[in-house]
This record gives sequence, structure tokens and C-alpha cells, in this order.
Amino acid sequence: MTLMKPAVLLCALTAFLFAASPAHATFLTVNGVDSSDGGFMNIISASSSFDSGTQNYTIHLTAKETSATESYQGVGLALQFIYPADGSNVTNGNGFNYLGGGTWENAADTEEFQFVSVTPYSSVSQSMSRALTDIPQNGTSGSFTAGPLSTGDSIPMVQLGDFAPLQSSSDFALTFHAILGGGPRFNVGASFVAVPEPSSLILAALGGIGLLMSIRRRRCLAR
Repeated sequence: MTLMKPAVLLCALTAFLFAASPAHATFLTVNGVDSSDGGFMNIISASSSFDSGTQNYTIHLTAKETSATESYQGVGLALQFIYPADGSNVTNGNGFNYLGGGTWENAADTEEFQFVSVTPYSSVSQSMSRALTDIPQNGTSGSFTAGPLSTGDSIPMVQLGDFAPLQSSSDFALTFHAILGGGPRFNVGASFVAVPEPSSLILAALGGIGLLMSIRRRRCLAR
């Protein structure tokens, strides 16, 4: 098995996923950059809805590993940026400010959205530290930008698990709550990443320790 560094980017794509409900729809863009591990994760279906009672947006998605030969371990979907959108779900402004805790707010303090949950998968709060993740700290949607995220920020990371060639995920739902400004449309910018299995990390650590011990032994023999 080829070892992968923590949270290597898997995809280089922008998937435009139109919502089913035209009245209060959300819109998702998945962004990434090329990586040496390919880029075969993709979103193959999406729909969304808005509940005016709870002020919750729900985005239903399915992910797929589109390569016939590659496998990925510990695939995650990092939720990074939110952009305002017009009535046609097209980004019409720069990204919101990230407040931490999975919460984004626009510059005018009139719209604020918080990531609530993912079903049936789980999510973690992932540090943006370069030692742990290698995803863009600035986002783009058309001619508009978002970020930069600070290396000290922690962002929601949906844990999708392992993917064999051509494997699809279970359908999953992302829920966002409108703390302010319920009803507006918005776009979500995200990145697919992969994290190595714990056994791979242990083997890599043991390899590093062994190399260090070998170097020290050679130095002792040379004295």
C-alpha cells in the first residue's frame, strides 16, 4: 500500500450542484488542487432544501471514487468557505468571514450560518495546521474569493471513510443553521482530503526512529 501524507488533496474539480427547491435552495461547489495521488473523488448527486421553521438548510449528497484502479483511505470532506449567491445560485460576492466553530458570517453582519451535523456519517473539528492537512486556505468561486483561513482555525471535516475503486458513499446530508438571515441562498466551498490509516502512521514513525538510531550508531562507530 502506498503511504499518503496526512490529508493529501484528492481532487481538482468544481462541481456545480443545483438544488431541488428553487425558493430557498443552497448550492455546493467542491474545490481542490491537483495532488500526486490523483483526484478521483467526485460528487455525483445533490439536492437541497430549506426549513423555514427551524431555519435549517439540508444538502443531500453522494460521493464516488471514479477511478477503476485507485483506492483511498480515510477520505474526508473539509467544509471551508461560504459565499453569498443570487436567485440562480450563482456566487455574487466574496466569501463570508470564518468565525470558528463551523460558523461563517458576512461582512455586514446580516447573515450567519453554522454547520450543525452530517448524517449518517460523523464529523470532526480539523485543525488547519500544515502538519495535519494540506488544503487551500483561500477559496475562489468564479471571480470571487474567500478566506484566508488562519492556520490556527479548525474547520468541520466530514469523515466519509475508505473508498475502493468505483465505490460510492452512502447518501449523506449536511445541515446548516441560519443564525441570521434565514432564507438567502449560499454556496459552500469544500475540499476532498485523505488521511492515512493509523497503522501507516505508526509504520512511518517507526521507520523514522529506526533511521535516527542507525545514524546515531554510525556516528558512535566512527569515533
